[in-house]
Amino acid sequence: MLKKIIFGCCVSVSIVAVYLGSDNNKIVSEYTELLNEAGHTLKSFTSKVTVEENVSEPSTGWTSRNTNTSDKSFLNIGSHLNNRLPKGRIHIGDYGQQDADRRVIKLHSGDFVLDKSYVPDLDANLKVIYVEVDTDPALVSSIPEGVTDESNFRFLDAVADNVWAVAVTKQAYDDLVGYKLIKAAGEVSARDKVTTEVFEEGFRLTAEGSAEIVVSLFSEEYQDAFSTYLTSTNANVLNIRSSGEFELTADPTEVLKILELNYVQFVESGIPVNAITNENSARLSNVNDVVNNFGLTGNGVNVGVWDIADIAPHADFVRNNQSRVSLREAPITVNFGVGTYSYREYSDHSTHVAGTVGSSGNGNQAARGMATEVNLFSYNFSGDISSEIRNSGLNLTNHSYGVRCGWNRSSNGNWSDFGRSCFGNYGSLARGWDSLVLGNYNLIIVKSAGNDRDDNPAAANGNGDGQYKNGFDTISERGNAKNIITVGAANNAGTATTAFSSWGPTNDGRIKPDIVADGYGVLSTVATVSTCDNDDIRNPGSTYDTCNGTSMSTPVVTGSLALIQQRHKQLFNRNMHASYAKALLIHTAEDIRRTGPDYETGWGLLDTEAAITQLNRGQQYNGSFNTGVQCISASFIGTLCRLKPVSYTMQVGSTNELKVTTAWIAPSMSLNSTNAAIADYNLTLIAPNGNVYSPWVLNPSNPAQSATRGTNSRDNVEQVVVTNPQSGTWTVSIKPRSSSYTASISTGSPGFNMALVSNAPINF
Repeated sequence: MLKKIIFGCCVSVSIVAVYLGSDNNKIVSEYTELLNEAGHTLKSFTSKVTVEENVSEPSTGWTSRNTNTSDKSFLNIGSHLNNRLPKGRIHIGDYGQQDADRRVIKLHSGDFVLDKSYVPDLDANLKVIYVEVDTDPALVSSIPEGVTDESNFRFLDAVADNVWAVAVTKQAYDDLVGYKLIKAAGEVSARDKVTTEVFEEGFRLTAEGSAEIVVSLFSEEYQDAFSTYLTSTNANVLNIRSSGEFELTADPTEVLKILELNYVQFVESGIPVNAITNENSARLSNVNDVVNNFGLTGNGVNVGVWDIADIAPHADFVRNNQSRVSLREAPITVNFGVGTYSYREYSDHSTHVAGTVGSSGNGNQAARGMATEVNLFSYNFSGDISSEIRNSGLNLTNHSYGVRCGWNRSSNGNWSDFGRSCFGNYGSLARGWDSLVLGNYNLIIVKSAGNDRDDNPAAANGNGDGQYKNGFDTISERGNAKNIITVGAANNAGTATTAFSSWGPTNDGRIKPDIVADGYGVLSTVATVSTCDNDDIRNPGSTYDTCNGTSMSTPVVTGSLALIQQRHKQLFNRNMHASYAKALLIHTAEDIRRTGPDYETGWGLLDTEAAITQLNRGQQYNGSFNTGVQCISASFIGTLCRLKPVSYTMQVGSTNELKVTTAWIAPSMSLNSTNAAIADYNLTLIAPNGNVYSPWVLNPSNPAQSATRGTNSRDNVEQVVVTNPQSGTWTVSIKPRSSSYTASISTGSPGFNMALVSNAPINF
């Protein structure tokens, strides 16, 4: 049985080890071709095989990742991918730096060079390449109509400012280069389709030696071609997501071939496996004051709870003799041949989470939830979550779970290493959620940050999840989405995060978590008194237990948002937009760590009372609008749009502090792009005397450093704070960071849904 196969992390690696099980001859034969393709020669083998790369000088100091205690091993294909770069492709090392003839963009796989002199290998068929395009309207209008059309040239995905993945034929490419629309190009290689972490760490292997991967294509139009291709392989397709990604297992040799398919955009390591990750909570977030002062209960608000199993029929979910819980999953049915038996499995975790959102507290007031009359809709996280959210009709959803990432301990106490490539990663799951919110501005998704920071077993040899980057970069997959609210866990005092709460930043430097709430010692409803993770309960009761985790802090935020949603509908007769919900929570959060945002607590501790108070100030202080776009069209490029600038004035009187917060719904990112904000705005405040004040910005290269003020080119949330501001008329200026036209803003788009929250009245 294949346990681990490594082909080196870089070109200079010379000695590679392959760890084998009992059937050595079969495995060596199976991978001989792969070794030869990678530039290796087989030297010898017994129970361990060593191979040597065909290089003149051996390298030193390289050690493989320690996975001895893991039930998941890793296939590292680094040197193979380096050997597969397109012929003639320019590398940074070839010229040292960017110049007038070459543009360097940052990808998660490393630097990518677009060169004016590079001629890609094209023919009459469409092929995917990266191009830099000049979208100056004067240039576009000077190109004759009919030069080409979408059958020969079309945009697929925005990668960076003015850089796109495009499908193009040779004739169309030559024509558009001749008219100077295409400025530079680079051919996409297999190496460009994995992150640096996967390049160095490898693809996760099953116990049988198959690689676990998630394959994303450049466009849905390639799904049929890829499905047909897979029928000729030994790949096992486990799932095709509604968003188009393929989850599959395949022999390592097949993974390398998949990476080289031109229409494959990106390949992620490992198939995500979902795993589960209040009186004190209500006190810390000031929910008690909201209930007492405003009479809000969440009545009429619907909340979806996605979790490991059904919410149990607890007495605290009953109102007027009717349950407020709607079970949306079908019962489990077993066919015995002579008949069927149906039953449900309930979960303590699901029930605890739901109770924090909306327990009435009738059986125990200390376990009362945030929104005591909210309607709860129970879903399991084992299905296609994005599709379920889209079809649910819900506008507020809670997700107190994550994927197995890094070191994980099983129920029997054993530790397994699932790899770190998912930490900080903006993968297909995060992109899918961003697309959901982009398609439904009213959809508010609340997600736990995760509990990985204290996963530091002895087996990790000092390199545990919370050790290898001093606790930073420990939020995985969906928690890194841009258009959701990611929640960390604060301690009982509300002064810092707990020891387990995961920290940011994301790999592209964005601020996560967004906010924190109490997640330690949270008392709530359960079906049995257990360890908070009993998920196969057949005969549930109505009791209470105390649990810890970001799974517990997340429903504090969701339940609080239910109260805010109720008040918003009372005032404005409509639901909140997701951008406004996020801006409001961030604007009113209590700063509990360093001044300004940080990668540990995000923008601070949830303060529900402050959010309701801000909401009550009315529309002069709270705006939600569409920014609008400017577009150009031509038959050879379709329609490209760019964002319009936004500007408002506001009257500022005598005050100690002026604070303005903006958030907007951003387009989903290309999976390999490090350009966190393809279409980005910059917020500044201009004083009556002309002084310009910039927003908070963090430095991901030094994540422990306090926030400074400057241009924030990463986050789709920005905040400007001015101490002792000058009285008079101020200007709120929101300008696009780039003036380029982009295909990531669709034809007829109203622009981005944006929210502005201020403690001074704005003239909207």
